[in-house]
Amino acid sequence: AQDRSGYIWGKPATESNVLRSLGILYDVQGKSVLNQDKLASLNIEPTDIIAESWIASDDRQYPSFVVLPSGETVPLPTVLALKGPEILGKKHVVRYGSAMRTVMKLLDTHHEPLRGSLSIQVHPQEGHSWRPAKPEMWRGKGRVYLGWKQDVTPPMIHEAIKTGQLEKFLNAFDLDESMFLVVPGGAVHAIRYDTFLCEWSKAPAPEDKGTISDATVGLYDQTDGKRPRPGKEDWAGALDIFLQAKSFSKQSDFFVKPQKILDEKGTSIDRIFSTPDVIVEEMIFNHPIKIPTASFGFPLYVQDGEIDVCVDGRYTDRLQRGDSCLLPAYLKEVELKPSSSSTNAKIYRWYPPYGMEV
Repeated sequence: AQDRSGYIWGKPATESNVLRSLGILYDVQGKSVLNQDKLASLNIEPTDIIAESWIASDDRQYPSFVVLPSGETVPLPTVLALKGPEILGKKHVVRYGSAMRTVMKLLDTHHEPLRGSLSIQVHPQEGHSWRPAKPEMWRGKGRVYLGWKQDVTPPMIHEAIKTGQLEKFLNAFDLDESMFLVVPGGAVHAIRYDTFLCEWSKAPAPEDKGTISDATVGLYDQTDGKRPRPGKEDWAGALDIFLQAKSFSKQSDFFVKPQKILDEKGTSIDRIFSTPDVIVEEMIFNHPIKIPTASFGFPLYVQDGEIDVCVDGRYTDRLQRGDSCLLPAYLKEVELKPSSSSTNAKIYRWYPPYGMEV
């Protein structure tokens, strides 16, 4: 779902990296052109501001929707509650319940600092008394703040918030797509202006304590010179998380290196993030590859090119750039291959760590 013009921190539709990634905005003879039919299908106007897209989300507050054969749309959590073992796999449900426990987002901030820089936030570590944990993983281009660049104390943080000086205590990074960052619980962070990120994170299940929104506490709403909005700085809530995570020390170890899983005949699989909460893999295809799904279903997102999906040797669907789907466990095995017109097709898939054990 794309957030619309109420979220002023995004980019106009005519400049949106989110819409470009989804194959809705593209270049023709040096000009950016919107696919009006796709735009209308998402109930988006050309004048709207596009901030983010949640891909394959079963969060109760911001869910994806499943289109049934009847044409009816149903929230993904409803479908998983009814058909969790068939879609996610019986062993997955035993361990995690009928919830994916992971989510992917595309986030695109306005190019002007006073509009595009987001508030500095913090998420709890696992085990907080009433908030769910939400560790994150980032890949993209732009500017971010992440972690303290020196040891701090609660009085230092509080005084810096009151005087508008918090950013001097933060690590500032300029990112490109060769960089892969993990944002652990308790680490202060902010996505700044003119930044486009793919973000993966752990997502709460129905039995957990709250939604993704409950996992986020705003510490500082003055990023890059913004005037703070009423109620957007929660010092007490942030301090509670800092104390739980004991996160007052200098931090720098956020970058990770992908792990090569497969590299043959022009097809590669890289595990770009491998954390206790979420596994993210990037697959680049130049020939067909068979992937088992019997033990666990998983979502995927097409970053580039076109992918044909085959089951039992039969073509079932074609996924184009910007498409996403949830491959269910009941298929047992799928064959993914680039379409006849596509080379170096690229997809992401993500799942909880249980997938590494099967």
